Amino acid sequence: MKKRYIQILLLTVLWLSSYSVASASERSEVFLFDESSELHQYKSDLKNEYPDLEVEAIDELGILRVDGQSEQIDMIQPLFANDFVEQGTLPKITSETMVQELETPYPKEFERFAWALKIPEWPEFDYFEAMGNKGVTIAVIDSGIDTEHPLFANNVDEGRSYIENQKPTTDEFGHGTQVAGVLRMTAPKATLVPYKVLESDGNGDSFHTLQAIVHAVDGGADIINVSVGTYKSVNSAEERLTKKAYERAVNYAKRHKVAMVASAGNEGFNLDEKAKLEGSVHLPGGLRDVVTVGSTTKNHELAYYSNYGKGVDIVAPGGDFGPTFLATGEMNVSYMMLTTKPLQQPHNFIDEAVELPPGYTLSFGTSLSAPMVSGAIAILMSNDRAKKPNPNKYIQKIQRTATDLGAPGKDSFYGHGELNILQANK
Repeated sequence: MKKRYIQILLLTVLWLSSYSVASASERSEVFLFDESSELHQYKSDLKNEYPDLEVEAIDELGILRVDGQSEQIDMIQPLFANDFVEQGTLPKITSETMVQELETPYPKEFERFAWALKIPEWPEFDYFEAMGNKGVTIAVIDSGIDTEHPLFANNVDEGRSYIENQKPTTDEFGHGTQVAGVLRMTAPKATLVPYKVLESDGNGDSFHTLQAIVHAVDGGADIINVSVGTYKSVNSAEERLTKKAYERAVNYAKRHKVAMVASAGNEGFNLDEKAKLEGSVHLPGGLRDVVTVGSTTKNHELAYYSNYGKGVDIVAPGGDFGPTFLATGEMNVSYMMLTTKPLQQPHNFIDEAVELPPGYTLSFGTSLSAPMVSGAIAILMSNDRAKKPNPNKYIQKIQRTATDLGAPGKDSFYGHGELNILQANK
């Protein structure tokens, strides 16, 4: 410990003697510790010796992030040059819905767009009598949820925002409200808690996403829905840090019996080939102990945009532009999925063309498939009287009761098959 204090003193003197008054660029550096006890000491030392630096930690994951001028970051890096600390950066994370922009979950006259939720055995779409309860909490790590929308007036808790001067119950981007709409239509009585990590442009900070996972677990979530993603190469030591950080967050959720559901991504990648050729992995979807969800179309085929590979566990409706779009460019909007958007967000040309009311939109993407699975797990959990239900049996059940598509059994395109909420509830 004494040696480190001497290092800090020498580095401080060196920095003071060489620092220029001219403005320098700012940057972030992330340090991943093997020993969390060391993290606390380093955090304390840095705050005392470098008060101008912004130092944040996710203690539960052993992650320390330092923001400041590049010269300052360069000066402190030698302090972390040892065997139990990895250094690097965390990437941006982005939404995974393709289109960016009350008594019943959707206006009845637009029922044709609710094909993904149409279950004939439940007359009149009587979701409110049959599906979920407020005792099951779903954390929505996304861009917030617009609680001005009437569908979210009574079942959304305050949550938490990691975006400066923005409340979690507003949604400048709209993606989180789209995800929440699918949850509301799938498990309408579940309690939703927004953890706002995406800015108004749809991009966010992986560090905030990791924080949100820990805070959602500590806040009592039963299920965490993460319809955002990023790609990193395990061939790079710096980028391996990102994968390890997400693995720690997933393990933290697993230890506390919290189900994590994530989108598979919308680039149409064969993730197995991408990993083999480039060492690239999609995060957090694709990690072990995350339920990774791909998308199917209205015709129960793999959507052209949906990533696939052995890491995909299950598929669920996600919609698209219809079966002739890729060949002819012709869009059939009846193949898109109806969901919600912020009440004051302007309509895009598609929503205007079909004359949707304010607060509703047509969209598609694996971002919408993931919350269908989260909602299905919430429905099963709602009937469990255990104080803290173990999600594994419900995850196994939705996989076991999924409609097998493609090659018999689990395959790289459809995982265990397409989500079948009716069969899972029998």
